[in-house]
Amino acid sequence: MLLFAHYRKFFPLVLTFGIESKEFQGDSAARMALNTESFATILPILDGKNWERWCIQMKAILDYQDVMDIVEEGYPSLPEGATEAQKAIHKENKKRDCKAMCLLHKCVDIPHFEKIARAATSKEAWDILEKGNAGANQLKKVRLQTM
Repeated sequence: MLLFAHYRKFFPLVLTFGIESKEFQGDSAARMALNTESFATILPILDGKNWERWCIQMKAILDYQDVMDIVEEGYPSLPEGATEAQKAIHKENKKRDCKAMCLLHKCVDIPHFEKIARAATSKEAWDILEKGNAGANQLKKVRLQTM
């Protein structure tokens, strides 16, 4: 039981919206394999050293899951006196936002998760990650140029 508790610390339960999944440890960071309807893919884990690659991969994954627009642009809040059609659209947008947030939560290491844990939307979480990692990448480039 103690071993399971230790394992659970690094590999939390996977919630995948009906997608069967398996977890394993990769060469540098934990990675998760998702078996989708048509193919299996490995979800990247942001570990603080791989922002550019992670960002490219996540954009492709979020696009494939049809949620990238929600992550980049957000979605409008529900106006007072909204019609049934507006309520239905808002509900669908919120569902897509939750799907994106779940993917973001699963694709970051513990320090990055703690940064985005209180974000209310996937756009807010993405912006936090972008802001925190863009500066680190610029610093890395400057250090490489001075060598």
